[in-house]
Amino acid sequence: FKVTSFLSKQDSSVVNIKNVGVAPFYYDAYVTVDGVRSPVSLKHLLPGDSIDCPVSAGGDTPVLTIESDRLVAGQVIEYLGTENHLGITESDNNSGLLIYPNPVDKGNTIVLKADNSNTKDFRITDITGKIVFSGILNNKTSVNTSSFKRGLYIVMVGSRKRFSTQRLIIK
Repeated sequence: FKVTSFLSKQDSSVVNIKNVGVAPFYYDAYVTVDGVRSPVSLKHLLPGDSIDCPVSAGGDTPVLTIESDRLVAGQVIEYLGTENHLGITESDNNSGLLIYPNPVDKGNTIVLKADNSNTKDFRITDITGKIVFSGILNNKTSVNTSSFKRGLYIVMVGSRKRFSTQRLIIK
């Protein structure tokens, strides 16, 4: 799945999900914001199709998950983050970027490590596309996450016109 839009206000959210896989999901699965499920199931969402999922929860820092009663303990349904609206195009992750640890506990430090010596711009955005941290990535750069909220972030590395992306989870 890919989150193509995530709009949230104080008491509600609307999330648009696209199936970017090769098959539908054969069980009920629901977009969930702060533990509140959408009434719309992702079951049988065909590859290439999108669906709007309204949720009666929101706020300034909503936490998005996709849940299913069919999952075993510890299993999660992963998804790609939002299309970013900063004019940056997403590409395959060929940046040679390594983020560790990932996921990381809130307040700890992550290390961004590039496999070559070229310096590159990097940005960390929250799930809504808002930039929460930016800088220049040298061979190895450390970022403290104490100012970050728990949730999913997208790390973008590259030039102004073309970025490679990876996800970062703050627990």
